[in-house]
Amino acid sequence: MNQAPECSDCERLRLALLWARRWIADYDERHRRLGIARLLGEASLKQYARRRAYLLRAANAAGEPPGYFAQRHGSAQGFVDQRSACYWLARRDLPGLIASAEAWLQARPPSHQDETWPEGASLHARLAELVSFAGRRGERATARPRRLRIRQLPPDWRATLARALPPPHHPAFLVTALTGCRPKELAAGVEVDCQPDRTVPRALRFRIAGAKITRYSGQPERIIEIDIRSAPSAALAQTLCALAPAAPHPWVVAANIQRLNRAVKRTAAKLWPEAPSVSLYSLRYQFADEMRRAGADRQLLAAAMGHTSDKSQRAYTRARRAPGIGAPDTPGLGAVASRPVRGRTLEALERLARALDRSREKTRAEPPQKARSSPERDARDR
Repeated sequence: MNQAPECSDCERLRLALLWARRWIADYDERHRRLGIARLLGEASLKQYARRRAYLLRAANAAGEPPGYFAQRHGSAQGFVDQRSACYWLARRDLPGLIASAEAWLQARPPSHQDETWPEGASLHARLAELVSFAGRRGERATARPRRLRIRQLPPDWRATLARALPPPHHPAFLVTALTGCRPKELAAGVEVDCQPDRTVPRALRFRIAGAKITRYSGQPERIIEIDIRSAPSAALAQTLCALAPAAPHPWVVAANIQRLNRAVKRTAAKLWPEAPSVSLYSLRYQFADEMRRAGADRQLLAAAMGHTSDKSQRAYTRARRAPGIGAPDTPGLGAVASRPVRGRTLEALERLARALDRSREKTRAEPPQKARSSPERDARDR
């Protein structure tokens, strides 16, 4: 009895199963060679699932394959994280799809040769997702530092984005834009005083509890004061004053960082589809770049950003002062930090002191060495 020829759908399914098995074998071999365990906690799996779902929604909206979209938008580290999420979840889900497809192929009667596996579209879409990441390493994202990417946005992008955000996010967004605080510092709460001297509102004072605190770096607390009449972001400061409650006591502004960051990214993607991605940390970069261009002193800017060294701001901005501007108080910014800001000479001395401390600690930790005995010394001791 001659067997009916298989249809093209069945041939595609068998080829897809062959490719999926080969991909799983390569994936396991690579992890075995690198010594990476394939065990993740429940929280990490949920985070991977959210990251993959966001990538697929954004890629479908842009009409691009997921791997190509992840390479074009975002940083190199973001591309690696998204690829890891897709690979990890694919390794978890593919064995089940393979087993289901093989069971369907074995149980298919000869009279139903023209049927299509119901879950075939899911398998083919998953394999196409993996193929879109092949050969991509995020080099394009690496070549565009964040401080350069934000300059591709319109000059008033913060004000435009603030108006487009949902109203509940306005205070937290404005505080981040005006102070350049870290997202973790915003989550802990920033104290805002719109009338520091209890007169007409012409200044904003922010008290920030610092993050990234170590023994030698980081500012545990800092106070930033902005003149709403002469600061470069005076319009944003006046908007925040209008949102402040009427009570005379300081106003504590805090936010759910994940929700706020998600809202910022989605709104910016709608406003500027062709522009680079925007996040909460883009506001910190914009703050540093704007103040440095307006003429802020290096140590003043370091204190405002929560640094103990004036070299840390090089990662945020390399802009020079504007011509004719040189006074530290020119941009309408004042900052006081709980630790002094170190310059280059003081940093070199502190590095030397830390090296001496480590050497002393190592010497104390080592057991004392027993003196070697000699025949003359033994005879003298007797």
